[in-house]
Amino acid sequence: MTIDSLKGVDSIHFGDSREKVRKEFGKFTEFRKNKFSKNTTDDFKSFHVYYNAENEVEAIEFFPESGLEFNNKKLFEMKFSDFNFEDTDIERDSCSITFKTLGFSVYSPSNSKIESIVVFRKGYYG
Repeated sequence: MTIDSLKGVDSIHFGDSREKVRKEFGKFTEFRKNKFSKNTTDDFKSFHVYYNAENEVEAIEFFPESGLEFNNKKLFEMKFSDFNFEDTDIERDSCSITFKTLGFSVYSPSNSKIESIVVFRKGYYG
């Protein structure tokens, strides 16, 4: 699966309906990510799809088995310290890097192995 910055990943586009995503990817489990979630999330095993109040895709969280790529790089094969993509709006903390202009955030509590990557629409992270 390949990131298309601020647009989506492969055939999942931000703004797509929950129904469209479910039809395309089949078996899923619907759940509430946490008590603050405004809507439920769909789990498709190697990725989770987040929806806004209108049931439109607003973000997708990927896990290592997804094989997610960006700029011809396999992101889950990279070390956390190697995430140095050029972006005009980057936020870093002790376990994550958010590339706001590129539209994805990398999570690595160990600062080496990548646990998840969230790909998001413009404005998702404020």
